[in-house]
Amino acid sequence: KLIIIGRGSYEDKLKEIVINNNLRERVVFLGYQPDKVVWRWLKTASVLIQLSKVESFCMTCIEALAAGTPVVANDDGSGLRETISLYPREILTYRAGKEPLEKLAEKIRKASEMKPVKADVNVFSWEKIAERMDYIYREKTSIV
Repeated sequence: KLIIIGRGSYEDKLKEIVINNNLRERVVFLGYQPDKVVWRWLKTASVLIQLSKVESFCMTCIEALAAGTPVVANDDGSGLRETISLYPREILTYRAGKEPLEKLAEKIRKASEMKPVKADVNVFSWEKIAERMDYIYREKTSIV
């Protein structure tokens, strides 16, 4: 099953594709979900697929890795490049619109065989972020 969580500009188009291809039994749209529900899905998912072309950094990918779930992400040369470069062994790449869909299916199969992944995402903990912000703040205010 494909579970789609969240809302976005492609939602109506995706629903149309599902209906036109008689995939209602295989694709579920959950819409917006609270964080604890999203976390449960990230923990139980075989793979997270993130094909966005507009995100510059993807916390959803980081959250999936923290949950032990491998990721297939769009690597079209922009967008998710920064996130992908941090975890090249845990995030498999697919170039949306530039590679055939069979390649995406292959990446999804390969990623699902990688579960669980062990990725050190501690640098994104609230404690580390607070430490970094404190450092930046002290550096900037000590100049004055």
